[in-house]
Amino acid sequence: MDLVTINASYMTVKIPLGDREQWENLLTVADKHLMALPKEVLPPAAIGCPQHAVFDPNHALCWIHYRPYNQYRLYRMWMEGGHLFFRLPIGGVILLLSKAKEEVDNDVRQTIRQYLVANYPRKDLLSFDPLKFPVELYPYQIKAVTGAINYRRAIVSAPPGSGKTEIGSALIASMPAHWQVGWFTHTRTLLRQSQNRLLKNLREPIGAISGEDSFDPRRVTVAMVQTITRRGQEKNDPNIIAWLRSLDAIILDEAHHAPAKTFYWTLMSCTNAWVRFGLTATPMREEGEEEIYMWCAISPLIVEVSPHELVAVGRLVPIELIVYDLEGTVEYKGTYRNWQDEYMDQIVRNKIRNYIIAAEAIINRPSVILVWSIEHIQHLLDAIQNLSKKYNIDVKVAALHGETKSHDRQIALQQFEAGQIDILIISDVGKEGLNIINLRNLIVAAGQKSKVAAIQRVGRGMRPKKWGFVRVVDFYDSGDVTRRHSFRRIRIYQQMLPVARVKRIPAEEGIRQLLQELKGSAAFF
Repeated sequence: MDLVTINASYMTVKIPLGDREQWENLLTVADKHLMALPKEVLPPAAIGCPQHAVFDPNHALCWIHYRPYNQYRLYRMWMEGGHLFFRLPIGGVILLLSKAKEEVDNDVRQTIRQYLVANYPRKDLLSFDPLKFPVELYPYQIKAVTGAINYRRAIVSAPPGSGKTEIGSALIASMPAHWQVGWFTHTRTLLRQSQNRLLKNLREPIGAISGEDSFDPRRVTVAMVQTITRRGQEKNDPNIIAWLRSLDAIILDEAHHAPAKTFYWTLMSCTNAWVRFGLTATPMREEGEEEIYMWCAISPLIVEVSPHELVAVGRLVPIELIVYDLEGTVEYKGTYRNWQDEYMDQIVRNKIRNYIIAAEAIINRPSVILVWSIEHIQHLLDAIQNLSKKYNIDVKVAALHGETKSHDRQIALQQFEAGQIDILIISDVGKEGLNIINLRNLIVAAGQKSKVAAIQRVGRGMRPKKWGFVRVVDFYDSGDVTRRHSFRRIRIYQQMLPVARVKRIPAEEGIRQLLQELKGSAAFF
């Protein structure tokens, strides 16, 4: 095996066709570990192709077998001049050397490790002194920075509210002062938040690249990925491409978005940025479709901060999880065309569910209700209005969604923090980058099963508050798919968040309790 080229994004090697043992082994492990295969797609080994057709490049069936899966492979293989060429993402090489080392042929492993080590940044290149950093960090933040520096390429997995921007700022402070650093994010709100906090933490001008900014990169620049992709990939803007190639280090905020094509293209275009860090609130331990993209673009090496570490220092509060069991509240028709139709019937338009949500929000205000669809917002507004009118309870409600202007969103959040709004209904626009302190009751009305969404949504309510804990209300939903999704969602809470106690309430019993409390609230107010 010989090295052809190597940069911070890719390593290309070639193996003579005669060295069948080597290229067969590399193809096998690459197909197993470097393929972002959707769950509904069968792996190559399951399609019943003769074994020799998988590995023999001289056999026509090999290429018939190989090509349909190219769209999922994050490595590339081709034949030229008596050699097989493999282009491997650097993060993928680290993955093979760390998580699949027992499966890789010893000669292959030693050779690609030698090529990687010869180009990998030295350990002493980065160093961090907490005493010289302008912002005082918590012990868990210092531990995360130290662990990430040790790897030079790593994912920092820390809960919402842990101060990931401060961790990222400290990582930048650990780098040589002349390095060009790109900080990538995906929303205008996060871009401005990151720019302001980096300015405060690093005490130097911070550049910005977005649709609202002129092209003015600085030593540290916050860039919106969509703008970079549109101008770099689609319009081939030489300034954008040159800037990406000039970066010495990159940091990706909300790193679980790396599977998006725009993110992956941007990160892999930074061919000089050997030092790479990702920041995410979502633990990425499984070898799934999303994780493979992120690991190949950044690294499979994970530095993890536990939610319990934040609870111990008062940065987060524990959760009281209230789960209403809605089995049988809506007739399951069994004729839904897809899960979206079932979702609308069993969740969005489920009157019993919506009135439980409305009653919970009124009784235990200040409350935030998280939803997925705008239609759901209207159903909940109607339910809250009907209950508050019936029981003569004065409740101030506001709703935020994708069409809400940034200025109006900020005003509503400020009013909620000040106690001028009792109930805030937020669509998925509030899933990331939203800090809410004045919160007693968080109602997850959105349903679904996504691990990322579940952690991000509940994380919004775990900031410190005067009650010492936050009530999180969710449901064991009725239906088929929606019920299975709800069981997965509750398991995610219990496995990955500091849940102090769980209370499961049948819907009928819950409705009786809530109606009595509403009557009591009416008498009190």
